[in-house]
Amino acid sequence: MIPFRPEPIEQMRDRFEHALVDVMLSGDDPRVLEPQHCFDFDDGYRLYVSRDQVTEGQFIIVCGGPIGAQFLPVALVAARVGINFAALTDLKYGQGSIVAFEPNLVTMAFKLGGP
Repeated sequence: MIPFRPEPIEQMRDRFEHALVDVMLSGDDPRVLEPQHCFDFDDGYRLYVSRDQVTEGQFIIVCGGPIGAQFLPVALVAARVGINFAALTDLKYGQGSIVAFEPNLVTMAFKLGGP
């Protein structure tokens, strides 16, 4: 596991595009756990970011949640994941959709290239 190391948002923005270079072909691609896909925030949340190809097109997939926290409601975790992703990307990708969730972990999808 990658140690939790929050970074200033500017540093994370500088390396964000590197997380989108490789296209993942499945949700269980182990490359998503590599450091270039990992973004740690001061609020205790970690996001894993990747670009995935599915039948419907390409999406940015964001999987995230609080590190080491007690159980939190899905709506709260999803809101923080969305807020952190918006801060990371400066709102470039609009609103995402929740595609999966489990305790303290939410996966969201943001469509690339179109509605």
